[in-house]
Amino acid sequence: MKKNLRKFILIAIASTSVVVTNAQQVSTFENLTLAPSSYWDGSKTVLKNDTAFFDTTFVSGDAIFPNRYSRLYPKYPTWAKGWAYSNVNDAITPGKTYNVYTGSGYNSDNYAIGQDSSVIRLNGNAKGAKVNGLYITNSTYAGLSMKNGDGFAKKFGDTTGTNSGLPQGSYPDWFKLTIKGYSNGALKVDSVDFYLADFRFADNSKDYIVNTWEWVDLTSLGNVDSVIFKLSSSDTGLWGMNTPAFFCIDNFTTQSPVTSVAAMNIGSLKLYPNPANENLIIDLAALNPNEISTLDVLDLSGKRIETININNSMLINIPVSDYAPGVYFISVKNANTVINAKFIKN
Repeated sequence: MKKNLRKFILIAIASTSVVVTNAQQVSTFENLTLAPSSYWDGSKTVLKNDTAFFDTTFVSGDAIFPNRYSRLYPKYPTWAKGWAYSNVNDAITPGKTYNVYTGSGYNSDNYAIGQDSSVIRLNGNAKGAKVNGLYITNSTYAGLSMKNGDGFAKKFGDTTGTNSGLPQGSYPDWFKLTIKGYSNGALKVDSVDFYLADFRFADNSKDYIVNTWEWVDLTSLGNVDSVIFKLSSSDTGLWGMNTPAFFCIDNFTTQSPVTSVAAMNIGSLKLYPNPANENLIIDLAALNPNEISTLDVLDLSGKRIETININNSMLINIPVSDYAPGVYFISVKNANTVINAKFIKN
């Protein structure tokens, strides 16, 4: 009897897989309710009469975004620190804090706006794991200020009044975002730099102010509990940086280690043809489509390429002719199990 019981246990272990994988969570900010052409900056929070600052947060994906609203000067209440979110699509009006220079979020309505030294805290399973990256662009306020100048900040590339001796349009201005990670409360050494504007090129035709959403890979920061965003600029004065200290982000993507115990993890997700040229067929017959709403297509770095709606279908057809040749992953979350399958695009 003991021999047969031992045999049964070994068979059960062999047929059940323990899978530790990385499930992506994306902060799209679409879970945050906004009226059309509006924003949230903490101002709607009720402050007590004796409160100069009020600290709050909002959450999207596996990330927490702190916000501080101030009425230190009651006549001039203001968003003082951290993050706001918006769906305002005005890219042409100068001096507007809550607008994005691209004219819209990244393939969505909502996006977040950060100030200098803004911090994102990782939550849940993402805490202590790697961050894949995020999309970054300029705020309309900063972008137009650098393009045209304003009453406080200079026009980038403009040598008027600088006594630099450089030809007009060639002053080596720059606006930089430096991203670092914290682990167990300690600031890590590694950092990622992203230039929101760069006029340092010998060939002035290469000078640029970012006005598109650009993916920034943060995996080199390693495992982190939070990330901090520091702004710096070539245009500084007696009181610090003159360039408006705002930038915009979208699709902040974390890695959440998931441990799953499920017999269906092995061979439960079928892809064909593999390699694929024009179309990829995903067979979900071994799963329960009623428990799956979407699946993600990821590239080799883990960046999400697109999200496909399931709609209770067992066979999903994905056109892949426009994909660059290479290795990709299909990631499906079924109940508490995350299943990844690899395919190759020829």
